[in-house]
Amino acid sequence: MNGEDVFFEPESSGFDFFNVIETGFPILFLIVASLIAAVFLTIFWQIARRGRIKGNLRRHARELSDEPSEQHVEGYISFLQGLTSFPVERADLEPLRVALGCEKLISQSHVSDSLKVALQNEYDRLGIRYGDVLADERTRRE
Repeated sequence: MNGEDVFFEPESSGFDFFNVIETGFPILFLIVASLIAAVFLTIFWQIARRGRIKGNLRRHARELSDEPSEQHVEGYISFLQGLTSFPVERADLEPLRVALGCEKLISQSHVSDSLKVALQNEYDRLGIRYGDVLADERTRRE
């Protein structure tokens, strides 16, 4: 044969493990990478959401402490209506304490009773009243 090496590829009959690894590994890698990315995006989205809730709560509390007018109370109620859940966590009770403080400001102000009832309904819907026990705990010093 003129000094040339001739290789014969045997005919494959059946399952070729290396062919499956070669085509399946990139697909598996994409699936795992997508799941990891989804978990990280969800975590970052939750952190950003909590930050926005805290910022909005602080702004509403500042407005209500300066002047608890009906317009500010309506804005606060509309903010609460836009929330699907309220963060009540033992490690971070600031939003709960601010919300309960806002409720005290509104209950002591001279706004209409219908707004006070609407606020109570939103607090019940979001479960803010149920976190009241946690809000009375002393803060932990480390």
